[in-house]
Amino acid sequence: ILMPDPEPLFAQIVDQAARRGWWLRSDGCEAPAGAPSYVKPHLARWHDQVGFIAEASGGINRSYQGDKVPVKSYMDGVLGDGPSVINLMGLWDLKDLPPSDIDVLRASARKVGFRFTAEQAVLPSSVESVPGRPVRIPGKIRIANRGVAAYHGSASIRIQARSNGKLLAEQALFPDPPLSRLAPGSSQDFPFLFSISPSLLSTSL
Repeated sequence: ILMPDPEPLFAQIVDQAARRGWWLRSDGCEAPAGAPSYVKPHLARWHDQVGFIAEASGGINRSYQGDKVPVKSYMDGVLGDGPSVINLMGLWDLKDLPPSDIDVLRASARKVGFRFTAEQAVLPSSVESVPGRPVRIPGKIRIANRGVAAYHGSASIRIQARSNGKLLAEQALFPDPPLSRLAPGSSQDFPFLFSISPSLLSTSL
């Protein structure tokens, strides 16, 4: 942007895009800083509302030129910006990387974006049943986001109760608050309620 101080205009453009739900993207990521300094304030402001696509500065051209970008330093820097997607743009030829760098890339791939995990499921130790009526079993499940980014969308959680591989009950849980509010590194307990026919409760869950 050809003007003495382009930042105010740049900020307006980013704000307008983010308010419309457009993801942010930077093709200027470097080691060890990650995204460029002028991009970081916008990532901090919008990270919980829109995704961020991180791309390497120079990409495949640097690989052709023999520019050895340090793998761990680069990945640590970019992951620190909470990307939903990391596009390496051919930054490295994988066949030329040592096993230690491949391990770094594999570990990083498990952190990019959102990563929901079920960390705990709790059911009562016993329940009461009335002949001829379904058994209602309350419980709760703890969902954590172990990724580096928020989830930008809507989703339900499908919970099943099984015994020796046999499906006893199933429930679609629509989380409140929604999973999009589950920040990276945080967890939330969600209650659920199974309804199971008494004839299916002859064995443990």
